[in-house]
Amino acid sequence: MVESNCKNDLLSMTKEKLKEVMEEMECLPYRGEQIFSFLHKNRVKDIDEMSSLPLDLRERLSSEFEIPKAVVIDALHSEDGSSKYLTAFSDGQAVETVVMDYRFGTSICISTQAGCRMGCSFCASSKGGLNRNLTAGEMVSQIYLASDMCGKMISNVVLMGTGEPLDNFCNVLSFYDIITDKSGYGLSNRGVTISTCGLADKIRALADEKKGITLSVSLHAVTDEKRRTIMPIAKKYTLEELVDSCIYYYKTTSRRVTLEYAVMPGFNDALEDVAGLLSISKRISAHINLIPVNSIEKGMSNTDRKNAERFRDELNLRGANVTLRRTLGADIMASCGQLRNTVIASGGKKE
Repeated sequence: MVESNCKNDLLSMTKEKLKEVMEEMECLPYRGEQIFSFLHKNRVKDIDEMSSLPLDLRERLSSEFEIPKAVVIDALHSEDGSSKYLTAFSDGQAVETVVMDYRFGTSICISTQAGCRMGCSFCASSKGGLNRNLTAGEMVSQIYLASDMCGKMISNVVLMGTGEPLDNFCNVLSFYDIITDKSGYGLSNRGVTISTCGLADKIRALADEKKGITLSVSLHAVTDEKRRTIMPIAKKYTLEELVDSCIYYYKTTSRRVTLEYAVMPGFNDALEDVAGLLSISKRISAHINLIPVNSIEKGMSNTDRKNAERFRDELNLRGANVTLRRTLGADIMASCGQLRNTVIASGGKKE
């Protein structure tokens, strides 16, 4: 795996880090706060645009640091109002971002890695494996570019695009600190959700950070045997280890965990699965979010929505806290990795 080559990336630095950099450059720390606001409140694209900084400081910053460039190379717009953007970075890596409008505001689903090494059978992100982690600045760039493209302020961010967020742990934490800093974009602390396929040790580590992040866990099966057939990560962490980490997260942060469950006909939709899912959710005090599966090449077939509704009704009858996800963007390949894979397969050209 190759990391980003942006060694002196200003956009990936938290406010505290920028203040440290200024002290190392023998400047007053408040210059770091100014730079942070220029980057994340004014959203300047070039160091020369930081007009209130002394000229000699701007010249030194330009020689030693950079603001990495990102550009939207493809955009698809759905009849339901959602939009999907393919964002490319300076090294040619590209990732997907999806913007969705809800009655409570505008949400964005961003990517945390270029590719993914988790290998989940139902997810297009894993096809081709992992190329590299994204920097905090590259995650932030997806939000700023999409906000500019759609002309709306983003109120909720979900790390559920290409990649496994907890496999890029440090950069994701820096991203959170940057995007929620009131000197910059100022997203609500409760406005960030991380979706993970179940890295139990990292879930515990995230809990210990006490960030107030909403955690969403891809469960998709209620036995180790079934889960291992569709999610290779289940071979490393047992279901019991995953459940224990979720309980720890809830007790440590007081933030309720969401269990994501894709209802797959003939695989995980029997009454015994209802009972197992109900039992796990009660142990964790979790909300259950049922998901209609989007088909991918040589992947599982689309979930019959009526079957998913039946599964939801069975859970409701037993007192579960459950919702069935509203499907958005099916006509624009909104599932993780689909647009990116299409562009890669066409040699980088739009079809």
